[in-house]
Amino acid sequence: MSEREFSFSLFYLDEMASLLDGLPRQPIHDAVGEIFRARLYGRTMYVFGGQEDTANALIFARGLALRLLPSPSTRFRITFIADGSSLTLDELPDQAPAASVADQLHAMVNHGDVVVALGLTAQTAPALKAIDQASQAGAITIGITVDEAWMDATDHCIVVPAARQELIEDVSLMLSHAIADALKQ
Repeated sequence: MSEREFSFSLFYLDEMASLLDGLPRQPIHDAVGEIFRARLYGRTMYVFGGQEDTANALIFARGLALRLLPSPSTRFRITFIADGSSLTLDELPDQAPAASVADQLHAMVNHGDVVVALGLTAQTAPALKAIDQASQAGAITIGITVDEAWMDATDHCIVVPAARQELIEDVSLMLSHAIADALKQ
């Protein structure tokens, strides 16, 4: 590896460090508190992503499930939702698939449940519709997004101020680990 190639590869790490330093801490703290209460009181946490964010949302949900399940409350569940299907991560799915995330949330979400939505690309309109559906049902909504418009649509919003998709995806994964780590303590 040449000196130039090595220097360039370190640029990504420098850019990531700067991005993490710039993340607002209060929305992350608020999200941890809401998920802690959901876990404590045996609520369900739903995790979904926008059209192009499904894989990131599944990774986010799986990261939390690996660290938070089983929970002190046997009723706490983490359910991943994608258009056309849902998967409860601590048991086999027993819900019939619906046409969209918004339709599934309408059928499943209850007052006091927590809905975490990832909107890591520009395609966020369907996700905003699902967030609205969850809010109408009385769920606590948490957004992890690049779209500042979500700040008005969610109860708690973590805006990732980056343009490079790989940085955005890495930050969402780090947030799942950081949230799970905070809840494990």
